[in-house]
Amino acid sequence: MAQTLKVESQGTPLSVQTAGRGAPVVFLHAAVCDRRMWAAQMDALLVRIG
Repeated sequence: MAQTLKVESQGTPLSVQTAGRGAPVVFLHAAVCDRRMWAAQMDALLVRIG
């Protein structure tokens, strides 16, 4: 199950989504997109780790 968190970096609010277990993987989206552009990749990784 994914968890969405709000964090702040140098005064800028960021939205972070965590899911699964194991070594972290960071997906960065283009400025004109949001985290939904990585939905297929997130789903594929979550299926692989069980």
